[in-house]
Amino acid sequence: MISLGLPKELTALVWMLGPITGLIAQPIIGALSDQSTFKWGRRRPFILIASLFCCLALMGVAYTNEIAASLVPNDSRMRQRVAIGTAVASFYMLDFSTGTVQSLCRALVVDVFPLSQQETANVFSTNLSNITTIFGYFTGYIDLVQFFPSIADSQMKVFCIMGTFIFASAVAVTCICVREQPLSLEKEAEKKTKKQTLAYIYHSIRRLPNSIQVLCNVQLFAYLAWFPILFYSTTWVSDVYFQSHAYTRDNWTEGTRAGAFAMLLYASTSVVAGLVLPYLTVNRVVTLKRTLTASLVLLGCTMHATFYIDTVTGTTVVIAIFGIPWACTLWIPFALVGEYMLMEQATTVPDTHAMYGATEPSSRRSSTETEASDHFIDMSTEERPPPESGFILGIVNMYIILPQFLVAIIAAILFCVVPLISSSTKTRLPDPINSDQPPTEASAVIWILQFGAIMAFVASYLCTRLIDVKYKA
Repeated sequence: MISLGLPKELTALVWMLGPITGLIAQPIIGALSDQSTFKWGRRRPFILIASLFCCLALMGVAYTNEIAASLVPNDSRMRQRVAIGTAVASFYMLDFSTGTVQSLCRALVVDVFPLSQQETANVFSTNLSNITTIFGYFTGYIDLVQFFPSIADSQMKVFCIMGTFIFASAVAVTCICVREQPLSLEKEAEKKTKKQTLAYIYHSIRRLPNSIQVLCNVQLFAYLAWFPILFYSTTWVSDVYFQSHAYTRDNWTEGTRAGAFAMLLYASTSVVAGLVLPYLTVNRVVTLKRTLTASLVLLGCTMHATFYIDTVTGTTVVIAIFGIPWACTLWIPFALVGEYMLMEQATTVPDTHAMYGATEPSSRRSSTETEASDHFIDMSTEERPPPESGFILGIVNMYIILPQFLVAIIAAILFCVVPLISSSTKTRLPDPINSDQPPTEASAVIWILQFGAIMAFVASYLCTRLIDVKYKA
């Protein structure tokens, strides 16, 4: 987006578009999939539709300039505006559709696996994700045009085309191989559920089980810490890089590739952590609760350390360390969500009316029980997939989306304010892409990361209120 002529402070505002829609649409899509009676399954049709939009969005990102040139062949300034608009719309569609696919795939994990396998299933899913992330950052680091000249003529085009092919293949494997049990409802019940979807969402949000609500609170502050990293870690590396290198158009790619290399190490560390830490938790050496708490403390300390680092080597090491808590963030909360949902189902008498908010569910327990450190589940009890898993995960996803929205606002403010109040000129850098734009302020990213550090410490404190689920035969 910066290379198309969009100022850095406005790129932060672009990330607000997807979250605004996601906050509203994610729970609705989850609720609709819960009540879906398609013969293909409850989740599969929605996954396929969202995946189609995701692939279209990737093509929009790849061919932004070509789309703009075909629409506005003569006026160069108008063409630039159309290109920016196309890129923004594509990123918006990409952000929303990928979030939808992720949420529904996590609902599939809850639907298919029993409580005793939730942790293992989420570990396996997370490790595959981390391995793919390594591949993604590696392909972003190398010169793709040199290796694949026949595919496209730019790094972004080749990257998006490869991403589309791999994404579509993965979705196809999931939809073909995962066996869903179609939901069977009487016609009258089906009409009733469709009419009551919004009421169901409203009442269910107000009456979330305490165990899931506490976990949602942890996720809210954890992602307030993570989005500064996910958005601006490569920017931070390149800013530090250009403090000791000439900041020219020719060197701009080298700076961004330095950031991509740091993210490659970050993904590699995440894979290692994703293999080692689950071995300890599955064998009950440490609990999920304590592992997540420790990872958030590590995240906060490492983010605060960015304030004192001024070398590319130091930035690379710090970002590599981020991979350890990231592995825990991708795996532990969703393992706990699955366990909590099945735990609530095992300890609550089934009540069809309660599902739609007509009565107060018995899972709304006292704060004393919520703060208990252990909760024992009788494994002899029949385990059935919770019918509302899509909606619950949609709600959990809201607590992940909202921080994205908040961080985008905070980042936009800091990018505007920090250059005005800073007394130092050493970090002011000219913009090699848009010469008519004012200099950017490298230290603004540092303050965004410091905000994230505080949020990580708050999330680690909230982790102390989580429940550890244990099993008895």
